[in-house]
Amino acid sequence: MFFLQLHWLLPLALAVAASPVAVFGVTRMTLAAPVSMAPDWGFLVGWVVGLLAVAGLAGAIVGLVTSLLKGTAATVVVGLLRLALGVLMWVIALRRWRARPRPGEPARWPSWVQGAAEADPARASGLGFALAALDLKNLVLAGTAGTLVVHSSLSFGGVLGSLLVFALVASSALLFITVGFRTARHKVEAPLGRLASGLELNLGGIESAALLVAGAILVGFGLQIFA
Repeated sequence: MFFLQLHWLLPLALAVAASPVAVFGVTRMTLAAPVSMAPDWGFLVGWVVGLLAVAGLAGAIVGLVTSLLKGTAATVVVGLLRLALGVLMWVIALRRWRARPRPGEPARWPSWVQGAAEADPARASGLGFALAALDLKNLVLAGTAGTLVVHSSLSFGGVLGSLLVFALVASSALLFITVGFRTARHKVEAPLGRLASGLELNLGGIESAALLVAGAILVGFGLQIFA
């Protein structure tokens, strides 16, 4: 059951990991900051804590509400919630796609990205937490992960393990950049520079595709109540 639960969470985690803004911000940090300063590690820690906080809080709230219901009522409420979350993901995907930069236009990064290169570890951790916990896309995805896990038949330890694995997979892109830079800086500097340029060209498209897939899975779960 534990591995089945991870199978459910994997698309959600990968949709979170496909966050061009976070990857671009960390890339700027790693390329500009001295190795000893390590703001990228601060951002990564804040990001993981933010995802766990949202997933845990959403799971606790939904679990408390549905525990007051019994039988078919609880099943219907959970199914409708998943259906609504899936549709919301599609709406966010459409908005991100429409807001993407057109060919020849510069990417419109959030204001904090411009100062990411000068962030110290403490500020970077705050930025990581805020982006993971307050960005609408990440908020919905992490909250959905929490609701899926809390309604599984896993033990308390299994729930914690599932949420931790979700957060780690959702942080895989940031972890890869951070560890790669710290262990082989001269080999990854040029690829990271190309990555930053590529993200500017594909901002919006990456997130939209990931959200469409994750939303389809949630809608499928939600429609099961009508089967």
